[in-house]
Amino acid sequence: MGQRDARTDSLQKSKGSKGKARMAIQELIERLENIIAQGSRLPLVGKVVVSMDEVLAVLDELRLAVPEEVREARRIVKERDHMLSEAQRESARLLADSQEALDSRIRDTEMVKLAEERARGVLKKAQAEAQAILEDAESHIDAAKAGADRYALEVLQKLDVQLASFQNAVRKGIEVLEREKAKIDHGN
Repeated sequence: MGQRDARTDSLQKSKGSKGKARMAIQELIERLENIIAQGSRLPLVGKVVVSMDEVLAVLDELRLAVPEEVREARRIVKERDHMLSEAQRESARLLADSQEALDSRIRDTEMVKLAEERARGVLKKAQAEAQAILEDAESHIDAAKAGADRYALEVLQKLDVQLASFQNAVRKGIEVLEREKAKIDHGN
């Protein structure tokens, strides 16, 4: 069997075993190393004689294995790129969601601050109005109290005048009665 026939046979065996697990590239390299190690050494020249059919068969298997390995590597790279792309999209979505949440919180915070400012304004206005009402009520109370005090003084002064008049009338009545009694007591 010639070199070409051995290579063709090896290729057909490799093609026939597509369904089976292929030998890893590392194993094929180890086979090449074994072929070289088992080769006949030529003295003084540092060369080795190896079976060309065996080396070509392993090289053919390497040629078949490399594309499979390359396809696998490409598939892994494509898968990795897809995963990176998905991660970037997810990252962008999360970033957008975070930014939206932050913007919402900022708006809420601004609305809360605005509401607090309005509440403080309303409270300040209500306190000012309450103070004005209180001062007005105190003024009315003071005026009413002063008016009541004046009225009471007038009434008491009138009563004093009337009492003085009654007292004079009572004294005159007593004096009249005492004179009458004295006349009776002397005349008897």
